[in-house]
Amino acid sequence: MSDEMLKEAIAALRAGQRLRAKDLLTRLIKVEQGNADYWLWMSAAVDTEREQVYCLQNALKADPNSIPARRGLVVLGALKPEAANLPPPHDLEDLPVTLPSLGPGGGLGGLLTRRRNIERLTLGGLGLVTVIILVTTFLAVFKLGPFRPKLNVVVVTSTPAPTTAPPTPVVTTLAAGACTIPADPNPATPLAAYLCLTQTPTAVPVATSGIRQEDVIGLARDYAKHDWEGMLARATRLLGDTSLQLDAPVYFYIAEAQRHTGNLTEALKSYRTALQKDAGLAPAYWGKALAEVAQGDVRAAQNDFRDALTADPAFAPAYIDRALVSGGRNDWPAAVADLEAGRLAAPANALLKGHLAYAYYRTGDADAAAAQADAALAQDPGLALGHFVRGLVEADDPAAADAEVSRSYQYLLMLDHPLSAQWQAAVLYDTAAIKAANGADAVAITLLSQAIGLDDAQTVAYWQRATLYSRTGDYAAAESDYAVVIERWRRDEAHAAQLMEAYRGLGWARLALSRPADAQQAFESALDRAPDDAEASLGLGEALVQLEQYDAAVAALTAALQAEPNGDRQAEALVWRAQAYAALGQAAAAVADLRLVDDLVSAGHPLAATAAAQATAIGPVPTDTSSPTATGPTPTPTGTTTPTSTLAAATHTATATRTATATRTATATRTASP
Repeated sequence: MSDEMLKEAIAALRAGQRLRAKDLLTRLIKVEQGNADYWLWMSAAVDTEREQVYCLQNALKADPNSIPARRGLVVLGALKPEAANLPPPHDLEDLPVTLPSLGPGGGLGGLLTRRRNIERLTLGGLGLVTVIILVTTFLAVFKLGPFRPKLNVVVVTSTPAPTTAPPTPVVTTLAAGACTIPADPNPATPLAAYLCLTQTPTAVPVATSGIRQEDVIGLARDYAKHDWEGMLARATRLLGDTSLQLDAPVYFYIAEAQRHTGNLTEALKSYRTALQKDAGLAPAYWGKALAEVAQGDVRAAQNDFRDALTADPAFAPAYIDRALVSGGRNDWPAAVADLEAGRLAAPANALLKGHLAYAYYRTGDADAAAAQADAALAQDPGLALGHFVRGLVEADDPAAADAEVSRSYQYLLMLDHPLSAQWQAAVLYDTAAIKAANGADAVAITLLSQAIGLDDAQTVAYWQRATLYSRTGDYAAAESDYAVVIERWRRDEAHAAQLMEAYRGLGWARLALSRPADAQQAFESALDRAPDDAEASLGLGEALVQLEQYDAAVAALTAALQAEPNGDRQAEALVWRAQAYAALGQAAAAVADLRLVDDLVSAGHPLAATAAAQATAIGPVPTDTSSPTATGPTPTPTGTTTPTSTLAAATHTATATRTATATRTATATRTASP
């Protein structure tokens, strides 16, 4: 199992999906911390140079003879060349290359690599480790948009907090006239910086008289920079002072660093130690809950979220993360309730309002979602989550929606979340829906594939991808996705309507793949669930014509005509019914149907040409034969005729016509939980 998981992680890295690779490697390292290969691969998946150094140091600790680890540490400046004892350069060049290079290519990595200004290989022959651009001091200290640390709190103990001087405002400036968000921003630069906003850093004061103020600032700075190793080193040094060994916040910081580096067992021990020393330390309950979520113990986590809010009813992170756990389980009403309570308790927290806006969107309340997104952006105009939700609810202007979502979704992929894979999948799914509504089908398919790779359990992503595959003509892929949807939803009454559409879509895909018998089965399954569905009747009629079951085809196509008021759909059904009539020897009825097509479509419409060609192939018919109606049976004239193959164009037109429905489906179901 470990070998398979490692292969999966390597494949994710090769595809540029660093977040998935990091998740898999974290699980492997938890089981076998002394495996040098795991640490080497992890060094390619992490986000900062400091984390890379940490991974390579662990690889070297596990295998002191590891040349890749030593060389990587030299390149990163963490090991002096003379101390590395590396082979001569020509020997290094001869080392076999067994690992992939990480270019800025496709997949989720293609989205995330743009957060770096420069990406280069640092493991020489192995071609793995990328040098990640260091987050600027501005980003590291100041809580902007999705980069803000989750600890947006004051750690309180019974001792009054020391007085600190107010921080100095810092302005991030760009080129003159650049105070707008570009269409495709670099996630390494926060949206607030693009907007040229003045940001005031918010310290994380620790209310205790035991720790020196400079150490408090250092710990808070390490935390804001996500410098977990620096925090561990600083906190461990502080604990060397016996007078500080009773101080709960130090253990809290240690626990946070351990949690973020994947050492959940030790993190839980440190959280417990912090709570033993201060039972009212809300952040420790919150951090402990997140560690328990990461271990899959949601029940214990819920208890700790509750205790965090008991200790500090205004502790916003507990409201946010408890709601996100509920949302990850598709209980969005519970998420809304938590976040509304949090909004009242912490009205100044813009991120909380942003999450509330998203939760309302997930419940289908677009008006409330828009209101909360606007409220969040009024407090923090650079909040990516606010821009994202505002794009999702911009139903009347697809282009504006695409602009908002495109310039914000990459930030959300890096947002700290207790269920990161599910969150990233949801963001990608929502972005795909907006892209599909704007006709960017290939982009939408890529995003949906990434979402499925992160969270395979969300069937709706398969359903939407199948729709887009059909729209782009990849019917084999569409058939495969529809089969997944049907297998998962066929006994789920909650998705009965979507299941019918999946059967119908499967039928069209099979028709396009020239398998009318299989298509017939799919359309009949759709009609079992929705007997009056015009499109399923139309598809069934087309399949039956191709199977030369002409009487049954006439019945199915007549049912489609009775149910479908749309001119193009009626014209399509008439063309196919005319072919069935012609095959049955009812030439007058066939020609009458083809003449009706002229009344339904313009002269330049493909079906008009198809109808004219079919009528020509049938030839003259008796003039005294009464004309049929579009939906009724026709008299049977004398004489027979041979059906022609001129309806190939009608098949193409049928596909083109159906794409309009696919577009509406992709747009209408954007609010479905992925």
